[in-house]
Amino acid sequence: MVDQTVIHALEEMPISWVKTITFDNGSEFAGHETMAGALPASIYFAAPYSSYQRGTNENSNGPIRRYLPKGTPFRGLTDQQIRQI
Repeated sequence: MVDQTVIHALEEMPISWVKTITFDNGSEFAGHETMAGALPASIYFAAPYSSYQRGTNENSNGPIRRYLPKGTPFRGLTDQQIRQI
């Protein structure tokens, strides 16, 4: 499911916008081969316990976690709440 969501989110973007994608080693990325075949981006995996290899992700999570603690379900959020955060 994650593979199809990522493909859908990125397939319409200009090629110059997404050149690489770096995932952590979670089982949710088992469909990485499907993504690699459908997207023009190179796919990499971060080394275990090396969050610095995914800097954009880690730098984005900090401000989000101020408003939404880890484990908070996102499904109940409105578009207005997401824009505000």
